Amino acid sequence: MGNAELVLRQVTIGDYQQITEIHRALGEDSESEYWRKKLDIYTTDPELCIGVESEGKLVGYMLGHLKGGEFGVTDEIGWIEMMAVHPGWQNRGVGRMMVETLFKVLRGRGCTRVFILCSWRHAAVLTFLDEIGFNRGDLIHLEMAL
Repeated sequence: MGNAELVLRQVTIGDYQQITEIHRALGEDSESEYWRKKLDIYTTDPELCIGVESEGKLVGYMLGHLKGGEFGVTDEIGWIEMMAVHPGWQNRGVGRMMVETLFKVLRGRGCTRVFILCSWRHAAVLTFLDEIGFNRGDLIHLEMAL
């Protein structure tokens, strides 16, 4: 994982195995079929499905979409639904490259805000989100065990 060139591209449903590998490298119990189903849902808007590869191998991905009229918000909001960068490629500009690309597409569609949910346990992700300009919003996440 030297200084190979990073290439932006769209994520496709065919990337589900590489995405599974990224999540396994992150220490997650990840199944290929789960990611195939997720990609089947999110790749319907290919411009918002961003990947970064090096030497033909996916090293990071981001799945976004536009959603409006929810949570009392009337304008369309850009959402980052999922994102991950292989541990060997973190802190090398991959995440920033994907975010900047997604934001450019969203701005081009008239979107003025982006939401993302993140666990408090993911300190490195929270630090990254803070560095790129995310702040706490007005909405809160509530949950209840059933």
